[in-house]
Amino acid sequence: MTEISLTGREENNCQEKIESQDGLAELSSSDVLQNINRLYENACTAENERIKANQAEIWCWRNFIIGLDNSIDEIMIKEKVGTKKAKGLIYDFILAHNPDTKRKTLYQRISRARKVYEFTEKIGIDKIKYIKTYSANSIAELSDSQIQTIVDYFSNNPNTELPDDQEGSIIDSEGEISGDQTDALEAVSTTRAEVSIPTSPIPLTHLRLNGNSSDDSSRIGPVAVSTSPVPQINESNQSRLPISILPEDPEEKRKHIIGLVLEKFPYLSLDDSDERRDTFNLDGSTLCPLCNGDNKVNRSIFDEIKGEWGDGEYYGERTYRLKCRESFKPGIPVVSVKA
Repeated sequence: MTEISLTGREENNCQEKIESQDGLAELSSSDVLQNINRLYENACTAENERIKANQAEIWCWRNFIIGLDNSIDEIMIKEKVGTKKAKGLIYDFILAHNPDTKRKTLYQRISRARKVYEFTEKIGIDKIKYIKTYSANSIAELSDSQIQTIVDYFSNNPNTELPDDQEGSIIDSEGEISGDQTDALEAVSTTRAEVSIPTSPIPLTHLRLNGNSSDDSSRIGPVAVSTSPVPQINESNQSRLPISILPEDPEEKRKHIIGLVLEKFPYLSLDDSDERRDTFNLDGSTLCPLCNGDNKVNRSIFDEIKGEWGDGEYYGERTYRLKCRESFKPGIPVVSVKA
């Protein structure tokens, strides 16, 4: 075998090549690590921006609903028009200045914004900063039981400082609800089991509209209300209004409530209905059941009988009442639900 001898210079060159290759390997590994870390940081930055964007959108739609409701009231007073006309003026103005928005899309966005507003009212606006994953769209799709679970969590954790290991299971998860909150859902299920809801419909003759048409999508048609069932509650305490379980869908809930009013007060007819309130007219010469007056005399936009949700007589309840401007009474309670 032939031996190959290296001179001193050749040995030095070989050693330099080996050291150079080792340095390239180290440099390459460092680049890989820095690159993956940079990608992670970019993803985290994007996530934080998304969270801030979601929270900003929630605030924007909440403020929009507050502004919309105030604008409706102001136009009704200044222009001496009803709710339908005031809303129509606002909607037409918005559509005229936003030509890319179709009327149906506007109605859908208002409906979604109303749900976002109601959600923030229930949890408290100081909790919006803890909403990490929910967008305005996902909030609008939450069921009543899911919303109540979140409300219960904040009630049981008043400091609202959520540990990192709970954020995903309580607030930030759109798919599951933490096991810590199952008691609230079980309570709802138990309550539902105690309520007997027959399927007998409300007669169609109970619904009478004033004949005015409206392009507002929140307007309720006569046929839909006639099919709403009337709940019969096993009332254990006759001194208070029983707690009812209403349909979860807001539109169906509103139709159901109107059906109850028209069945209980057959001398009333539906005048208008939207997400905020329902208005009713008296038929014939019937006196107002709240003020015992004739609301048809010198009738203004405020003399209609209104149906609105408000605080219940007991803590943790909300009650739908009929109210009249001329009466100083709190109103006639129609139905109560868990807040």
